Amino acid sequence: MLLVDDILDTGKTMSRVLPKLRALKPRRIKICVLLDKPSRRIEKVKADYIGLKSRIILLSAMDWILRSGIGTCRSSVCCIRTFTSSLPTGQ
Repeated sequence: MLLVDDILDTGKTMSRVLPKLRALKPRRIKICVLLDKPSRRIEKVKADYIGLKSRIILLSAMDWILRSGIGTCRSSVCCIRTFTSSLPTGQ
């Protein structure tokens, strides 16, 4: 089972949802988040797949898109795709 969330912040939501999902007895549960903020974590929850680790990166990406003349972003996902695709490989 793949649990997808936009932001993993304090972990409170995940800590409430995970026991309910475990009760369904899936073979395994993996967590995928667009944005991980481990500095704010209260609960012991860890994402298996992470898009970005900090809101600062997301805001920098949107700022870069808007200043670069590429055009306007209608969503943060659009900004992230454009920003990351323009980075040199290995970053």
